[in-house]
Amino acid sequence: MREVDAWKRRRSTELSPETITKHLRTLKAMLNRAVEWDLIEAHPCAKARLPKNLVSKPPTYYTRDEMQAIYRCAPDRFVW
Repeated sequence: MREVDAWKRRRSTELSPETITKHLRTLKAMLNRAVEWDLIEAHPCAKARLPKNLVSKPPTYYTRDEMQAIYRCAPDRFVW
């Protein structure tokens, strides 16, 4: 767990807390699956804490008019 905390500190100068959280969630999911498949006995960073104070924004969706404008710009790039 010390290694995970050290990694979080190093990466916090380069990445946003949201990105660090995504990376840690992915790592935890992989390790959970390894335990489930009996590849490892224990999850080495199960107690690692995710960064706090996340400012998460909802996804932005295009309107129908915006999508049509995009398609008009490059009609040969979009195949249905």
